[in-house]
Amino acid sequence: MTKNRLIIFSLMLLMVFFTSFTGFTLAKKDGAKASSTSAEDKLVGVYITTDYIDSFDTEKYLSDHTDTIQDGVTLDYAESKEYNSRIYAIRTEDLEYDNEDPLKSYKIDFEFKGIDGFSYYLYDQVVPNVTTSISYVDPVISAANSSINVTTTDTGTKLTLIGNINTVSTGDFTCFYFNPVYQTADGELYLLPGTGMSTSGFTYGSSLSGGITEDSVFTQNGSTKNYSAEIKISVTFVRKPLQYTITEFNSNHELLTRYTYLPEEIPTDYTPDSSCSYLVVDCLYGSKNTDTVSERILYQPTDSSLTTRICREDGICLDKSTTLHWANQADNR
Repeated sequence: MTKNRLIIFSLMLLMVFFTSFTGFTLAKKDGAKASSTSAEDKLVGVYITTDYIDSFDTEKYLSDHTDTIQDGVTLDYAESKEYNSRIYAIRTEDLEYDNEDPLKSYKIDFEFKGIDGFSYYLYDQVVPNVTTSISYVDPVISAANSSINVTTTDTGTKLTLIGNINTVSTGDFTCFYFNPVYQTADGELYLLPGTGMSTSGFTYGSSLSGGITEDSVFTQNGSTKNYSAEIKISVTFVRKPLQYTITEFNSNHELLTRYTYLPEEIPTDYTPDSSCSYLVVDCLYGSKNTDTVSERILYQPTDSSLTTRICREDGICLDKSTTLHWANQADNR
């Protein structure tokens, strides 16, 4: 099996500086091989962190370069990845097995314990006599601009993951690292430290993006098969919502009700008045060193939900969907 891995990072509007900051050292699985992946391993996703993951095997590197190492030597990513050790996810299982519905009571979860980050991958779950694909999408991945697609043909399989993270534009230093996640032939998941990108001074509406692409060729039952994975992650800088106001109107455009909410107070279900013909959602935005601005969105009985946004303390914003329960909703479809 051969692998040709290409890591691509691009920037829209502003310059991105690639970094390899020294971070914290994490425990590695006993006997873990240096970073080169095995022939049977396949790229299944990415684990996004805001801190650099340091799994560099300094002892092995010094041992291999005793005669050539010099003061002040700097390794690029291609040189250093050979000495990065795998970091395995901890596997938890519900061992109850239901013969009638094998997936009902049997579930495998993975967690990169001790590493704060955001998971985005599609892995194979193998239970007795059943193999199925399980996606794990962290809530920080915005559903509005994300997708998972698997294409299977006679010659192989292609996995495409597209994701977007919304973060508040504060003008402060921002850094994201894209750490590739692999699945082994026996079903384990592990990550390798990835390349990071950092910048400061980003403004509302600007964005940066990064990607990992890998192509593999292997032999299965005497036939040559291809496996490719393409992962594209973008980070979009947005304004911070301060409050939302929902106003209902009847068919004569007369105001019925008006409710104002903090972002975290928006209900998950909302039922307009029975005489409501449409509602208007006004959002007041504000962020560091900027004036407040507003945005207005119209919703009608043909809309089944409305979307708002909640921003965490770390600046990352999550989409929140509110289901709309209109009167005579079935007649509006």
